[in-house]
Amino acid sequence: MAGKTVLLKTVALSQYLFQYGFFVPARKAVIVPVDRIMTSLEDEQSELKGLSSFAAEMLKINGIIQASRTSNRILALIDEPARTTNPQEGLALVNALIDMLSQQKVKSLITTHYSGFDTKCRRLRVAGLRTDEIHAKPTIETINDYMDYSLLEIQPAKNGQESDEDEVPHEALRIAAILEVDEALLERAKWYLLKPDKQQH
Repeated sequence: MAGKTVLLKTVALSQYLFQYGFFVPARKAVIVPVDRIMTSLEDEQSELKGLSSFAAEMLKINGIIQASRTSNRILALIDEPARTTNPQEGLALVNALIDMLSQQKVKSLITTHYSGFDTKCRRLRVAGLRTDEIHAKPTIETINDYMDYSLLEIQPAKNGQESDEDEVPHEALRIAAILEVDEALLERAKWYLLKPDKQQH
């Protein structure tokens, strides 16, 4: 619910507006011209071509990597890469993607739910639910009133651990409860989060 995809589309729109000489939706902006805006934003699964979501996404990302070998004047906007594969390989792919785009000096904005990055990059997170302002039970109609979509910078991890202030808020179960998702499902999910073998790690 952080508006990640909308953010990427807004950045793409702003880049196009700037390059065609129009005003951008910002009080202040520093924008550098690019030769190409390349995106991987939607699920492009193709049953007719026999491509899974992951395969279609990898082909788009491969196109971005290949283009970066001939020009670094690219803006790459990538929404949750490798989200449809297993988490270990997914995180490795995202780390490798950030490494390669950084080495090629490609301007890129990548959204992800993964944590535990080894790569050097500027990291931001959405502030999330303003829990201190919730005085009545939020509803489906009012939940957006309590969302803070501002971006906060996460400082580089020390000893592989982020500080409490920088840790990404874990709000999925709370938001699901506000949306009145089945209570038994949520209780079972909480059990998995708190089961003894998880607490030992």
